[in-house]
Amino acid sequence: MKLTKDNLETVTLEAHRWHMTTLERYGNKPNDTQRTILRELMRMLVGIAAGHTVGRYPWPLATGMGKTTAVIALHRTLEAQEITGVGTATAATQVEALCRLYRDLQAAGVPKEKIGLFHSKKYDANDPMRCVRDSDYASEPATTGNQNRPYVLVTQERVKDIDKFSEYFTYHGNRRQLMIWDESLVASEYWKLNLHSFIGAAGTLSGLAGEYPDLTDMANGFQQYSALLKSELGIARERGKTRYTVLPPVSLETVIKWTALAKQHEYRRLLHQGTLASLGFFNQKVRVYPVNSQTGGLVWYTPTIPSEEMIPSMVILDASFPIRELEQADATLKRVEEDVPTFAEGLVSFHDAKKYDHVTIHQWCRHSGRESMRKDFYGKKPDKPQDEWLEQKKAEQQVVRRVVKVATQIPVDEAMLFFVFKPQQYSQHTYQHILETKLRQAGVDLTATVPVLEYDHEGKPVLVNKPRVCILTFGQETSLNDFSHVQNVILVGILHRDEDDVVPQYVATCDGGDHERLTKKTAQQLVQSEVVHTVYQALSRGCCRITEDGQAKPMKAWIIHYAKDIRRSLGVVMPGAVWVNEWPMDTPTTTNKPKKPLSPEAVTLREYLESLIPEQFPMFAGHVKVNAELSHLSRQAWRRVVDEAIDGTPFKVVNKRFILEPDSILVGTPKLLG
Repeated sequence: MKLTKDNLETVTLEAHRWHMTTLERYGNKPNDTQRTILRELMRMLVGIAAGHTVGRYPWPLATGMGKTTAVIALHRTLEAQEITGVGTATAATQVEALCRLYRDLQAAGVPKEKIGLFHSKKYDANDPMRCVRDSDYASEPATTGNQNRPYVLVTQERVKDIDKFSEYFTYHGNRRQLMIWDESLVASEYWKLNLHSFIGAAGTLSGLAGEYPDLTDMANGFQQYSALLKSELGIARERGKTRYTVLPPVSLETVIKWTALAKQHEYRRLLHQGTLASLGFFNQKVRVYPVNSQTGGLVWYTPTIPSEEMIPSMVILDASFPIRELEQADATLKRVEEDVPTFAEGLVSFHDAKKYDHVTIHQWCRHSGRESMRKDFYGKKPDKPQDEWLEQKKAEQQVVRRVVKVATQIPVDEAMLFFVFKPQQYSQHTYQHILETKLRQAGVDLTATVPVLEYDHEGKPVLVNKPRVCILTFGQETSLNDFSHVQNVILVGILHRDEDDVVPQYVATCDGGDHERLTKKTAQQLVQSEVVHTVYQALSRGCCRITEDGQAKPMKAWIIHYAKDIRRSLGVVMPGAVWVNEWPMDTPTTTNKPKKPLSPEAVTLREYLESLIPEQFPMFAGHVKVNAELSHLSRQAWRRVVDEAIDGTPFKVVNKRFILEPDSILVGTPKLLG
């Protein structure tokens, strides 16, 4: 039987019925709002499969609302209703997520021979779970003959390879009707370059051309491009937006010749380090944008997701869409809230679908990026043997001590999940290794398990033991559903993407930034939205992803972030969450060394800061330096004095401003600012 407009509603309601029954059988308790939203999601999935609905639609359903089960329900119903002629493709980031879906579809009644599984990993038939120990392996073998299978599961990396489009999106010689995309859709690959590097390379070449005639042509080419790009930057600053710049053509043979020259040992040591990167921008259609540095930046990019002509209809299941401005910048994406009557008429809202009233988030207001965590875990790059150096660090690891303090206060029948940074290249001791060592020393059993009630494929309750202490690295905060038994999630730092990385991706995503003026504020908002996205996805690995009657399951979280405005941003996707401005205090390791007295300059600075009233914060560091009469200090000496003066006080320096940590009280006589 074909899927047509006449039987579309029948198939939709049957798929929705099975979906709700399955969620309830696995212990979920969907309320009316969740049921309505999931019914509309199913209606769109079936409508696109029937060719009745066209468009690319993000569905910002909160984590744990039943998105994956909806995918299973759709395919199971197509088989149960004996619908033929429908081809679908489901894309996810992780191979194991696809393998799990592959098994779940079969358990729901979809014949194995009708499911295609695309991946390039190895498979060990004698040890299917070898993937747990070796990332080169998958728990299911890749299939062949996928163009004759109606349903295919494919990695997003393969989708981004345009040359492989026909492999995964062709069914019996025709294009598949529906693409389901799990998590965020970022549709372009980009290459970026600080314009300062290009100009620096041009200047260096000009200086060398007189002595090295072989470099003359390259120097002239760089100077011509440099002048044009400077002019384009001025226009971009004035407009506040970017525009395409078509650079004068240079033959491919010439670019190859210049590249070979730049790689020669004789020249490599003389040329600017940005020379080779700059050569990659020749003959490209680039955009100059005014945010990135004082000199602006360059970006050229190419679409990585097939165009709307190739894949006109997609359903993007992304809980982060409401807070991720990079994805919102994609003008090809339509809005469910505008095009689906149930949402457009205000009958239901994504924001009301799930509340987090029983989730408590403890915030420690301090810097939490990679560099801050590196300093806390490692300090400066050691010039002593690692073991000796780490011994000296014991009294300095403030974050580590507080994290361990949190862990020791968690009840033994509750699980905990830590997120840490990936290891430093120069260190034999990873963040995870250091944390595990400290946890063991504090008496935390890393091998302990907790009993967890789960449900098998038939919906029968099964008691299983799961790890009590789990540790992941940033980059693993999406897609994984294996930690929904965890009642405590601790972020040991937060991954911050650089402005130099986020802005060019934004330019590529929205094809120039037509949605708003590209300003410094835009860049800061983009960086902040990526931080919020990371935090939300990481916290959602825990049990708060489980939804019971419209409420997230009770959970506690601990995060480190210097600004409280993250609460407002995170509240968009975690409404009702309770924020607490405290972490348990650590007990520093004592040493026999007497505390070194403050230098006179540090005493002066501390006394000045203590003389201010809270309303005078934040204050630019430059103003403080002048007002405290310390202008005579060199930059290096000033930094040393600042570190010395604020140590052990409620004062911190954030973005070149002195701030007063929340809930701190100053006692002293206010001093008027000069």
